[in-house]
Amino acid sequence: MLGWDRVSQLIEEKVQAVTDPVRDDEVAGQAATGLLRRPAIARTVMRDDSTRMAVHQAQFDNSEEGSDRDSVNDHERGH
Repeated sequence: MLGWDRVSQLIEEKVQAVTDPVRDDEVAGQAATGLLRRPAIARTVMRDDSTRMAVHQAQFDNSEEGSDRDSVNDHERGH
């Protein structure tokens, strides 16, 4: 039977094996999107406070960018 330290080490090795190949942000984003579509993974990920805050900040930033784009488009159309 494996001790907790060894189990933790094995998990960390698996995480490293998955994250090393996806250093490119576009690839990492697509991989994360696919994983987060799995309800059990999304629930687990959102339990982590720093991850949840990062996701909420990204939502806010995206909505601000959308508002900024809308304002620019309205200005360019003369509204």
